[in-house]
Amino acid sequence: MARLRPCSSVVASRPARAAAWLSQKLIVALVSGAITSIAAVGFFYLLPSLFHGWVYFVHIGVATVVAFNLFWNFLACLCQAPGSPADSIVAHAHGQVPQGAYDNYSYCRRCRFVKPPQAHHCKVCGLCVMEMDHHCPFINNCVGARNARHFLLFLFWLLLGCIYITVLSIVLMRYRWFDCIEAASDAWLSTPAESVGQVLSFSMRAMYGTPLWLSMTFYALCMSGGALVGVGVLLVAQLRLAIRGQTYIDQLRHGGSGAHSASAMANLRLVFGQGHPLLWLRPMWGRPVGVSPSDIESKRR
Repeated sequence: MARLRPCSSVVASRPARAAAWLSQKLIVALVSGAITSIAAVGFFYLLPSLFHGWVYFVHIGVATVVAFNLFWNFLACLCQAPGSPADSIVAHAHGQVPQGAYDNYSYCRRCRFVKPPQAHHCKVCGLCVMEMDHHCPFINNCVGARNARHFLLFLFWLLLGCIYITVLSIVLMRYRWFDCIEAASDAWLSTPAESVGQVLSFSMRAMYGTPLWLSMTFYALCMSGGALVGVGVLLVAQLRLAIRGQTYIDQLRHGGSGAHSASAMANLRLVFGQGHPLLWLRPMWGRPVGVSPSDIESKRR
C-alpha cells in the first residue's frame, strides 16, 4: 500500500512553491527592467548627446534594429514552448508502426507520457523537453528544440547591444572628460577638509552633485560592460555546442564523445533553419523554417 504524505508537508510545500514562483517572476522582471533601462539611456541620453543631423538618424535606425530584435527574441524565449515529446510522435498510416520506430523510448512517470531518448524532464517546469539544453532562470523557461534559435539570437543581439552601448558611453565620457573632472572637483572642494567623514561626505556630494548625463552614462557603462563579459562567454559556449550538434545536458552525459558526425553547418541548420545564414537573423516566431521534429530525432540515430 502506498504511503501517504503528511498533511503538514503538503501545506508546507505551498509557501515554498509560492516563493519559488515569485522569485522566478522577480528575476524576469529585473532582467526586463535592466535591458529596458539601458536601451532608454542609449536612446534618450547617449545618442542625442553624441550625434546630430543625419548621423543621429542613422544611429537611431541602427539602435532601433538592435533593440527590436533583442526584445522580439527575448519575448519569444519567455513565451515560446521549448518543445514537447508529443512533437516527435508521428502518426503512421493504418495504425501500423514500423519496426524500430520507438527504439530507446522510455516512459516518464511524472508526465505520464512516452519519453524519446533526446528528451529530458525539467524539474522546474515540470515537463519533458525535447533537446533540452538547460533551464534558464533569466527567461523562466527551458531552452529546447523550439526556442533554442530564439535563445541564441537573444544572446547575439544582447551582446551586440552591450558592445554598442559600451562604446557610446566611453566615447561620450571621453568627449566630455573635462566636465567629469569639473564635477568631481566641485564635489571635492565643497567638502570641508577637517571633517572626520571626508571621504563619505565627498562620495555623497559627488553622487548628488553629478550631472544627470554623467550619472546615466556611468550607469549604462557599468551595466552594459558587466553584461558584455557574461553574455559573451555564454554565447560562445552555446554556439560551440550548437556547432557540435550537442546540448549542455549531452555534454554533461557524454562529454566530447557525444558530438554528432554531421558537419558544423548541418548542425547549425537544425537550430536556425534552412536558407542563407544571413536570413537566420531575421525575426521569426516558432520552429525554424525547414526543420521538422523528424529531422531533430534523426540526428540521434
